[in-house]
Amino acid sequence: MKKLLTVSLLILSVICFGQILKLRTTYYTYRINQNNVWSNWESWRKASVLISVNISDERIVIDSNTTQTYDILDGFFDNKSRIGKYYCMDANGRRCIIEIVNENRKLYVRYNDWEHVYEFFVIK
Repeated sequence: MKKLLTVSLLILSVICFGQILKLRTTYYTYRINQNNVWSNWESWRKASVLISVNISDERIVIDSNTTQTYDILDGFFDNKSRIGKYYCMDANGRRCIIEIVNENRKLYVRYNDWEHVYEFFVIK
């Protein structure tokens, strides 16, 4: 509960004061959508990837093997559910939704044809 509160307060301060939120992933998984049918989630895999959320610059960067840069077009942080939901566009012009869920410390990158989920902790 204490970690949940800490993560929530850090994300709230990023939104309110325009700071950069830095996350480090521990695991990730993904699934794909073929012919409107979602596959099962793949097994969780270890991954130590830096994620930077910069609300004032309207950008989210996932520094994986191939750097993924997302421009935030719109979004919000719901204090009650403690979920940040951001409508984004990637470097190729594709639209997606990125959600940061504080309760279980997961970041979702959602496209129409695939989804990634990263489990993370906050870097202070």
